Amino acid sequence: PFVDVLRGIRDGAKPVIAAVNGTAFGGGLGLVAACDIAIAAEGARFSFSEVRLGVIPAMISVVVLPKLGEHQTLRLFLTGERFDAQQALAYGLLHRVVPETDLRAAVQQDVAAIAMGGPIAIAEAKRLVRHVARLPEDEAFAFAEKKIAELFASEEAAEGMRAFVEKRPPR
Repeated sequence: PFVDVLRGIRDGAKPVIAAVNGTAFGGGLGLVAACDIAIAAEGARFSFSEVRLGVIPAMISVVVLPKLGEHQTLRLFLTGERFDAQQALAYGLLHRVVPETDLRAAVQQDVAAIAMGGPIAIAEAKRLVRHVARLPEDEAFAFAEKKIAELFASEEAAEGMRAFVEKRPPR
């Protein structure tokens, strides 16, 4: 089911980058919202078009609301209006807008930056953001304290710190 796809993107250990070149309407825009990083070509177009078809963007609301908040989500869900990449960027659905010819390079730039991090740290950073955002403050601090202690004690962190001190890339 579609909910499993959205959860898999949002909650999976691997970072997921959306590269939008064309249109992302309805569920397609929900997929973009579920991604960790979203980059679009300047000509991309977006819409939460479900109400114009007599339905509602129910499943995608779970991944859209945290990015847009109630205020903006309500307006876009009610109107079903189309908007461009710059507007999607301003709304918080995208991280960057680039010329169409630069889209692949922009994605590769983020992939390369992510690849410089430790695999465990990358997965845990993604989990941290998704999990902490859902917790009350005291629980969030407790979770963060536990996680940082775990990771500082890991072999990945030890290698990263040795590499930093030795001024070399980590293995």
